[in-house]
Amino acid sequence: MLRNLTDQHADVIVETPEFFKHVEKLVTGDSVTLETLKAVLMYQFISAKAEYLSEPFIQAKFSFFDRTISGQKKRSPRWKVCLDLVSNNFPNLVGKHFAHLRFDKTSRQLASKLVAQVQASMQNNLKHVNWLDGPTRQAAVDKLDKMTNLIGYSTVSEHFPYKLRGDALLADNMRIIVEHLFYRSVEQIGGPVDRNEWIVTGAETSAYYNPQTNQIVLPAGILQSPFFASEHHPARNFTSTGHTIGHELIHGFDASGRYYDGDGSLQNWWSNDTANKFSQRADCFVKQYNSFAATSDVDQDKVLGYVDGSFTLNENIADNGGLKLSFNAYQAYMNKQARELSKVSEAEATELTSPMSQVLPADVADKLFFISFAQSFCDKTSDAMTIQRLVADSHSPARLRINGAARNSRDFARVFSCPTSSSMNPKTKCQLW
Repeated sequence: MLRNLTDQHADVIVETPEFFKHVEKLVTGDSVTLETLKAVLMYQFISAKAEYLSEPFIQAKFSFFDRTISGQKKRSPRWKVCLDLVSNNFPNLVGKHFAHLRFDKTSRQLASKLVAQVQASMQNNLKHVNWLDGPTRQAAVDKLDKMTNLIGYSTVSEHFPYKLRGDALLADNMRIIVEHLFYRSVEQIGGPVDRNEWIVTGAETSAYYNPQTNQIVLPAGILQSPFFASEHHPARNFTSTGHTIGHELIHGFDASGRYYDGDGSLQNWWSNDTANKFSQRADCFVKQYNSFAATSDVDQDKVLGYVDGSFTLNENIADNGGLKLSFNAYQAYMNKQARELSKVSEAEATELTSPMSQVLPADVADKLFFISFAQSFCDKTSDAMTIQRLVADSHSPARLRINGAARNSRDFARVFSCPTSSSMNPKTKCQLW
């Protein structure tokens, strides 16, 4: 089974070389004993499997990781723990079942249209990005043209060459499952990239972009009300789902994604001059977000820390670019609707528009777009979790994701008539895409 690892003379990509340098220092230090290393490995082994063991292990894991570090007050109910285990280990089966219950053909078609409209927005945007030179601009267009998407859930049939026992310990069944997943991954080494493979379940409530396949994935779980629905006013779908699509698309052109080409290979397609201009503009985001204070949800005068602009750079670039792309896509859609309506009778016009589209004036609908953008990030976070996220989460806190992107948006300032040099309309705005 391990021949795929030993028979090949291939380069291995190490994504975090600094981590291994620190590990080397740790294990070779004068103060480290064999007994210490044994204890660390034992802890890592047990900690990774604590949730499959008896009550004392489960409680100890919750007390440290969830309560102390994350600020979680109560343990998840047993049904939620079981559901997460099934979803994580049989993602495609769960995704199919969820989609059959909650995801229909109309939703898939609308999501596909939104992806196409946001991609068209990016195509148009690339024509007007004035810091790109000709060859780099064309390479960006080529990458965008090759970008694909997966929507809904995996339709691949799976085979499970093992049996689980109902009378066995959970830890024993999990060992069988994990072993199968490991060997399946090993078998894929050296083979072609499977561009239809889903990394998450179709029931997942977040989207992602995979730079190695140049692909956006929108699970059925995120294409649900109130985030997404065919009966929503277009402003709501374009800002929630549309922004998500734009956000993931921009990841293909952020500070990390830009190193991959349209085929998903690590390839430098940037001229030196354009790369320098990208870095200068990216540095604007770093400095801007470094100044953002994260405050308590309970007491907004209580500062819990500051955003790390370098650590969150890619997500901040994606938030800002995604907002611009989705708003431009929304405007293009509404302008097209207006042109079509001007050519038809009143009865036909009623069939072409949603009830909300007919009653909302354009300026009100534009405000709804940005309000819906803010609402899509609504959350409630404990102080402990906020502090942890500042250190470990590559996203800025939700409130700052909203206001950071909005204050860099000229469209937001225009729609809400924000005074020049005000908090939400600063004179200096950070712009990349």
